[in-house]
This record gives sequence, C-alpha cells and structure tokens, in this order.
Amino acid sequence: IVVGCIFIGAVHDFGALVASVRNRARTVGDLAADIMSPRVRLLFLAFIGMALWVVMAVFGFVIANLFTARPESVLAVWIEVPLALMVGYLVTRRGGSMLFWSLVALVLMYVAIGIGIMPSVKSLFAFADPSTGVLFWLVALFIYAFIASVMPVTKLLQPRDYINSHQLFFALGVLLIGLVVAAVSGSARVEMVAPAVNENVPYEAGAPLLWPFLFITIACGAISGFHCMVASGTTARQIATERDARAIGYGGMILEGALAVIVIICCCSAAGFADLAAWNAKYSTTWAGAGKLLPKLEGFIQGGAGFMNAAVPFLSQELLAAVITVVIISFAATTMDSATRIQRYVVSELGGAIKLPVLKRKYFATSLAVGSAMALSLYAATVGKGDLVLW
Repeated sequence: IVVGCIFIGAVHDFGALVASVRNRARTVGDLAADIMSPRVRLLFLAFIGMALWVVMAVFGFVIANLFTARPESVLAVWIEVPLALMVGYLVTRRGGSMLFWSLVALVLMYVAIGIGIMPSVKSLFAFADPSTGVLFWLVALFIYAFIASVMPVTKLLQPRDYINSHQLFFALGVLLIGLVVAAVSGSARVEMVAPAVNENVPYEAGAPLLWPFLFITIACGAISGFHCMVASGTTARQIATERDARAIGYGGMILEGALAVIVIICCCSAAGFADLAAWNAKYSTTWAGAGKLLPKLEGFIQGGAGFMNAAVPFLSQELLAAVITVVIISFAATTMDSATRIQRYVVSELGGAIKLPVLKRKYFATSLAVGSAMALSLYAATVGKGDLVLW
C-alpha cells in the first residue's frame, strides 16, 4: 500500500486530473477518442459504465446494511443533507465562509451522533425485519442519489463532500493521536495479533482466493480506477487553478494510503481483538455468512474505536464506534452520489458516441444510471448473497 499509493495510485490520480483540466474538463473515457481512437472510446466508456454500475450498487448495498444493523448512525448521516443545503445556500447565495459554515455543520453532525446513540432515538430507525430495513434504505438512498446528481454541484454535492472531508480529517487525526498515545504508553492495543502471513485461510467457510481478492484489497489504498473517474468527471470542473492539481490529485491519494494503513492496523491489532485466537475465530466464522457485511466491518469499527479511546478516554466506546460507523457511511455515500453523477456523464457520452440523442438528456441518463444500479442492489438484497453477488 505504501509503495503502491506513492508510485502508482497518486501518479494515476494526478495524471487523470491534469489531463482533464487541460482538455475542458472532459472525462478520461471521452478523451480516449482523441488520444487513441473512437472505437477505444466506445469500449472504454462501456467498461467504465459497467464498473460504475457495480460501484453504485455495492455502496448502496453497504450503506443500507449498515443503516439496518446500526440505526444509531441514521440521524447523523441523513442530517448531513439539510446541513449541506444550508452550507451551499449560505456560501453561494449569501457569500459566507465555506470553512466556517462547514465546521458549524460538522459540529452539529457530531451532536447528532451523540443524540443518535440514545436508545429512544435509536429505536425510531430500527426495523424488526432486517430485510425490510435494507430494502427501505436502498430505495431511499437511490432517490437521494438521483436528486443529488441532477442538482447544481454547489448546492448539495460539493458542500456535503466538504463537510465529509473535515469529518475524515478529524477522524484520521484522532485515530493517529490514539495510535501514538497507545504506542508511547506501551498499551497492548498496538500489538499486531494477526499473522503477517495467514496460513490458515478459511476457504471452506467461503473466504475468497487470493486471486482476484488481492485487487479488491489494494483499492482504494494503493490504486483506484474510480479516482480517475472522479478526477476527470467531477474534480476538474471545480478546481480553482491547475496548480492545485498536485495537492488534490497526488496529495489526496497519499492521504487515502495513510487511511488504508490505519485501517489495516485497526483490523489486525489488539485494539479490536484480544489475541490471535480471537482474530482467527472472527475471520473463520465471518466468511461463512456470505451476505453479512457488518461482521466484516466490525474489525475496523471496534479497532478504530479502541484507538480513538486512547486519545479521548473520557468518551464511551459506544459513541466512538458510532463515530467510526458514520465515517464509513459518509465516505460511502459521497462515493455513491459522485458515482451517480459520473455515470450520468458516461451515459451521455455513450449517447454521443453511438448517435443516440435520448441518452444525452440529463434526467433520462440519470434515471437509467440510478434505475439499473438499484435493480442490481435489490436483486442482491433479495437473493441473500449480498456483496458477493455484486462483486
């Protein structure tokens, strides 16, 4: 991950952003026609469209499952929408400070997390039947994705991403402080309980083979094709000057690599597991529940809460676990709504490439993008195999 994000991932993201900025913010898929040939553009756009289709469906499915399993996260995540609209209005219409109002929104969101863990509030968003909850949240999420992708970017998507960026910086900072405090104090939390090379992989319980699982593991920590789509389809339209491309394109990937390293430490250390036996027991049984996403995320949720607790010992483990869960969902939600917007561009560009004008219409293209992804997610939720069906 360290070598990959420095020499591959960051270079890839930076290059895609600069190429798009220097070509009227066109997507990399559309640029393929000029750089290579119109046929390559058609094939590339078709491939990107299928990849984004899976990305939208996967993230929708992940968020819906987390909402259902951890209802304490619902209030804080959904309150981001009116907060983002507020920030967008105050900044673009009233000339307010983006930094100030987004920080105000961030404080309000953390207050919402504290309210959300209260049993009376938590019960409001709980479903007696988990499958009903997943279906409900899937529909709600894709309705939101449709609205967010057709609205002007400065009204909702941009301010929401800005709030989320501050949330991520804050969470990463507290996690890093917790790691340092745990290391300096000699806490057992920093001990790596997982083996460096696992020779007892539970294949019989459903664990995937190294090939192709390796490529899911390194994305987005070492390199991510999705970053190329965001850089050329969304970021290039918002960047103030080409000089910012290095900090945003290259620096953003370095930060994501840092996040990936912290996630690995959380999932492999004593912060989340008592010892090697507990780690083995967790992963040998988790894979047996092929459709259950939450157990696979518990390592990061509990391990992250453990390290945060070292930095802020006066806060409860329950509250910190809720904070980590909200970070995961918010991260996934910004990916989902950005993917929807990019998929709209891809459908429109495909319409231009194959001379089908109806695909270039904003609402038709968005409906096609959202409808197909929702159908895939609903299928995965119905058949019960979940994320494995999608991947």
